[in-house]
Amino acid sequence: DHTHGMNVWQLDLPLAPDDTLEREALLWDLAGQEDYRLIHQLFLDETALALLLVNPQKDDPFAEAGDWLKALKSAGVHSENSRDVNRVLIFSQIDVGGMKLGNAKIERFNEQHGFNDWLATSAKTGENCSDSENGDQPSRLKQLVASSIPWDKLPWTSTPRLPTELKKAVVAMRDKTDIRLMRFAELTQRLEQALPGEKFGESDVRTAVTLLANHGLARALKFGDLVLLQPELLNGYAGAIVRAARANKDEIGSVLEADIYDKNFDFTGVARLKQRADEELLLRALVQTFLDHSLCIAEDTPQGRQLVFPSQYRREKDIPRDPDIFVSYSFSGEWQTVWTTLVVRLWYSQEFGHKELWRNAAEFSSPKGFTLGLKIDNKQGEGLATISLYFDKEVPEDLKAIFIEFVHRHLAKYGCEVSRDRRYVCQSCGNPVTDLKAVRKRLDAKKDFITCQECDEQVPLIDFIERRLNSDPVARKILSMEETATRELD
Repeated sequence: DHTHGMNVWQLDLPLAPDDTLEREALLWDLAGQEDYRLIHQLFLDETALALLLVNPQKDDPFAEAGDWLKALKSAGVHSENSRDVNRVLIFSQIDVGGMKLGNAKIERFNEQHGFNDWLATSAKTGENCSDSENGDQPSRLKQLVASSIPWDKLPWTSTPRLPTELKKAVVAMRDKTDIRLMRFAELTQRLEQALPGEKFGESDVRTAVTLLANHGLARALKFGDLVLLQPELLNGYAGAIVRAARANKDEIGSVLEADIYDKNFDFTGVARLKQRADEELLLRALVQTFLDHSLCIAEDTPQGRQLVFPSQYRREKDIPRDPDIFVSYSFSGEWQTVWTTLVVRLWYSQEFGHKELWRNAAEFSSPKGFTLGLKIDNKQGEGLATISLYFDKEVPEDLKAIFIEFVHRHLAKYGCEVSRDRRYVCQSCGNPVTDLKAVRKRLDAKKDFITCQECDEQVPLIDFIERRLNSDPVARKILSMEETATRELD
């Protein structure tokens, strides 16, 4: 059946009979629905292999592939063990109408995007993905997964016997019962019953839970000394909250925090916890997760605290184009997350006043009330976006430099393939230089000017802002802003 939300399974894979290492594989279904895209960054860090599922009956089967591929690349680059993620292209639902794509087109796509291999499957008939349909032998899909995981490049750990046994017992409890959330003390008691021959204390259980958390199989919550045995539940609840923010009647992407904890909040489609008290604790932990990862803004209002999700705004701002754009950055990756975290951290930096938010823009103000703005344009399905900055002409150059550098550092940290395009205006005739490719060529050639196409005057390509960006006072100010934003979010 079709799945909704996120699911996690342990996957038994065919391995060589003489293999002496214990290998564990977890299969994560990350949910393709838009409601869940915002928090994908929480689960992509340790990806060893990506299976990109494509419906071959669609007119353009690869339309959304770019977004996923860029998100994977971003996760691989910014993880602790920086590396490219192996990937396999999987065609699903071939029982509906077969493959409408020719092998030549598939091979071109594979080669272009660096896929290891591809396979056509049907979950309904079991073709290529069912052990029972393959004489109770590992299916072609399992064999392909096992051979595509780069085992020799993955970090391995030597774990003492007791934590390993405790971890296995917790996983067995997780998979064989409907227990999803419990306090550490209760978990310790249940493990004592499951392992009567072992001697251990609560600290040993916490170590085992930490090992599981490293693989996404458990999560210790900050509220109630609880451990969540099915972290994928957070994804379902998060999707419901994001939907509520997007449905805000004023189109401002916000939801009242108190409403989230109300028993009548709309959690349609969510596999909910049975105990209401446990559910409220989980929701409070989820709100803290949103804030910890800069995915929303918490604003105190007369009605109570509002959680504002910049990515869920539906109002769009019509923004002037050149020559008002001062500088722009193009990047790839999970653009919604990059944009949201940038706006949230600027909001909490306390360096700029708050003016207005839109789906495609955010504006801040200088101490004297002048506008510093940024807007985003994304290319749907290609995983590419451009963030452009614009300012009132009265904004001081130093403040422009600080704003630009904050954006630059954020994109360098969370985006991939970042490129910067400074916009230049001829001081003689006032016309903007619109040929950005020509500007890039001049800069690459170490030239310090470009000729204006309107009046043939020289337009300097090196100005005060470029020099100011590298100064120590700007660096100190940015560090202070980052620390302030982190403290405020905490």
